[in-house]
Amino acid sequence: MTFLDVEARQRALIGAWLGLWSDELITPMGPSHSIGYQLGSHFGIPHGICSCLTLAGTVAIQAKYLPDTEVKQLGSLLPFVTKITPHEDIGGPREQALKVSEAIAKLIADLDLTSTLHDFQVPMS
Repeated sequence: MTFLDVEARQRALIGAWLGLWSDELITPMGPSHSIGYQLGSHFGIPHGICSCLTLAGTVAIQAKYLPDTEVKQLGSLLPFVTKITPHEDIGGPREQALKVSEAIAKLIADLDLTSTLHDFQVPMS
């Protein structure tokens, strides 16, 4: 196993954690996990592929709409999913959290796991 394999695995594990991060007022599971459960059970999409379809977008939405304290926690993951160090000035917590979303999307693309809902015949209405 190479360093890149370990780094990719680390990034994937952090992404999986983000998908399980829940808001108990909305759902006992994280939003990405809940959406993936619905997609997988109704349209036969494998669980890991559901995460690839939903996680980056879900994190981007969370970055925009979560309360500041939760966004700060989300943004604090940035050094773990990118090569950005904690001391680099890249904006406030919301910008950092959006960078986490971008890093997840890049990981999915780098692993050649991009797909669309259309690929699984999910209707758009």
